[in-house]
Amino acid sequence: MRFNLAEALRATGGRVYGGGDLDIEFAGLSTDSRGELTGMLFLALLGERFDGHDYIGAAAERGALAAVVEKRAEDPVIPEIVVEDTLRALGALGNMSRHKAGFKVGAVTGSFGKTSTKNLAVALLENAGERVLGTKGNLNNLIGVPQTLLAATGAEEYAVVEAGISLPGEMSRLTSIIEPDVALITGVSAAHTEGLGSIAGVAAEKAQIVRGVTHGGTAVLPVKDKELIRRVHALRDDLKVVTFGWDSEADYRGEAYTPRGVKGSTWAIAKREITLPLPGRHNALNALAAWALVNEMGVTPKEGPAPFGEEIDTGLRGTVVPGPNGSTLLVDCYNANPRAVEAALENLAELAGNHRKLLLLGEMKELGSLSGDEHRKIGALAVQRGVEELFLVGPETLRAAEGASEAGLAERSIKREYSFERLADMLLRTLSKGDWLLIKGSRSNKLDIIAGMLAEKTKQAAR
Repeated sequence: MRFNLAEALRATGGRVYGGGDLDIEFAGLSTDSRGELTGMLFLALLGERFDGHDYIGAAAERGALAAVVEKRAEDPVIPEIVVEDTLRALGALGNMSRHKAGFKVGAVTGSFGKTSTKNLAVALLENAGERVLGTKGNLNNLIGVPQTLLAATGAEEYAVVEAGISLPGEMSRLTSIIEPDVALITGVSAAHTEGLGSIAGVAAEKAQIVRGVTHGGTAVLPVKDKELIRRVHALRDDLKVVTFGWDSEADYRGEAYTPRGVKGSTWAIAKREITLPLPGRHNALNALAAWALVNEMGVTPKEGPAPFGEEIDTGLRGTVVPGPNGSTLLVDCYNANPRAVEAALENLAELAGNHRKLLLLGEMKELGSLSGDEHRKIGALAVQRGVEELFLVGPETLRAAEGASEAGLAERSIKREYSFERLADMLLRTLSKGDWLLIKGSRSNKLDIIAGMLAEKTKQAAR
């Protein structure tokens, strides 16, 4: 989004030093001094291991016209907008861009499924012929959300913004930046409980997103979560609240779910049959949530059986690829919390059918005091879903091993390994024709490296 110095000053409440015409127009904003900065405003963030103020000179050399700073330079090389907190200033500039763009905004949060749901909502809008701004990658926090909004060109009619939190107070700040017209909460489970304390703490924090919803706006909530619905009503009594799910009382009710293997599924809403090119009931539920969000934003999805499109890029979220020795890999290692792992195991069971099922599981991060019990439950659940060989990475997965053993999996079928090379070799020796291997873990486990190693071995064998 293009904006001038006067607008930046009004948004941030800062003061400019070192000259600068109030009519200077910026082509956009960046927090990275290494990129192309011609005509840009550079914002100096401070972190535990870095200080953006050290790179103002480099930003100026790359073409930045001015900088937003907390620490004023004695002899600034470019005009400096001095503020108390550059992170809060970034949020204020993001909010400025949101209003300047003038689009209708949908916000998506939740303990699971929020990125997939956001992508599905964007797909629905684009296939309906609308111009859409959507969150890219993992830009869903106090740094990423403003950057998403500042990336608007002014041509978009709608925006779908993802909001992710891990600490108390973050959602209130995010929703004040986004000011959504419609806010969707996909669901609440044990995720980020290290920072939020408990599942109740997660629910309380997620519900805060409705505080920023524009007057007369809408909250979209899972029909099964009565406590979350109660919390939202208690926070805002002026909002329209609608629900989604498979239950008969849902406002947006999905029916007749039918799996189609790796091709996805079919299901119906309001007697309209929908074809979804993503496998798994959990993806169908995400699609149903996206459908509700888009409808509440005032857009009717494209006519025909495939309003989401024929293909959807899942990234590392449930991608099915050929594996070694005639096996199949289900790569789902972008995120892991108990509900996400449960959904992935359900997907594995659905796709693999009667074939042998294996699981490579990394740690579920940021669960705090709940970590041991939750890992133990997942170990047991894996066995209940038919997993016959379990491979584990990370210290916390010791509890998953205990849970699997207690559920009846033989000790010889439970393997814990820290070396990716040895783990890859172990999997290569174990996988055989017809096997399905689910690779699931938090992104920090870097299990995508294992997936890449196995995929490369598969390609080499095919040459």
